Amino acid sequence: MKREITAWEQERNEQKATVNWRFTNQNARVKLERLYPKLTLS
Repeated sequence: MKREITAWEQERNEQKATVNWRFTNQNARVKLERLYPKLTLS
């Protein structure tokens, strides 16, 4: 399995494949807010 993943990764890198994110950083922060702890300065 490790060999297959490495081959897939190498092919993607050679193609210079990109990710088409369908949301912005800000939208992700709002949507995923409950998954991350609140930071507070003491």
